[in-house]
Amino acid sequence: MSELKVKTFDGWHKYAEKTGKHSYEDYAQPGDKIDRETYDYFMNCLPPATMGYGYFQMGEEHDYREVDGKMRATYMTFLHEGGDSYFYLGDLPAGYTREPNGKIRRLLLKC
Repeated sequence: MSELKVKTFDGWHKYAEKTGKHSYEDYAQPGDKIDRETYDYFMNCLPPATMGYGYFQMGEEHDYREVDGKMRATYMTFLHEGGDSYFYLGDLPAGYTREPNGKIRRLLLKC
């Protein structure tokens, strides 16, 4: 199995300079492995909308999509699986995650 190429914070800025596309979604796709600097950058931009162990969603609505028969606000979603394993999961409704096969599912968050 080949190692995933890591999308870096520096790489994002180089991509933006080269293409003129500054949106993170233009650079990274859901499921991309990212570096810690990128994870920390988005974690510290705004207070998270949703946060759990190794998981957070940025505190500002990004878009809307229909999920489970309802229109829901979506948030940029990030996951830390431990060690150097950080991932961008895409835009998901609050409390949802994306499985490796791309399926979106609701998290069971405990208070």
